[in-house]
Amino acid sequence: MALKTIVIKGAGIRKEAIADAAIKPGSFLERTTTGVKVRVATTAIPVLVAVENEVVGKDIDTDYATSDTVLFGSYGTGVEINAIITDGQVITVGEALQIGAAGKLITLGAGAIVAIALEAVSPSGSDLRCVVELV
Repeated sequence: MALKTIVIKGAGIRKEAIADAAIKPGSFLERTTTGVKVRVATTAIPVLVAVENEVVGKDIDTDYATSDTVLFGSYGTGVEINAIITDGQVITVGEALQIGAAGKLITLGAGAIVAIALEAVSPSGSDLRCVVELV
């Protein structure tokens, strides 16, 4: 059964800002001078993740458009989220992950570890999701 929410276990501080570009719920974000955008740096602090806009009845498959108000959270260690995995990645349970391109997770390379995979994912399409625990 597919999960219908981004935050699975735990809590963070809910925030909102204007989207500088399109943002998919489950993407890692960074602040800009005018709002937020998907994170492209491999650094992990702070951990900001876009969540679904349940306030207006949207789900995790409904992207935010440029200039939309994005709902996101600032999360700490132990929080479990339904994150997006970069296309083509093979993820195993317990694997260390970092932020890659477009705010999606990839297997750990030269970046900072941000999460541990709690489920396995094999490449079978774009924007695959994986439940991860933030570190």
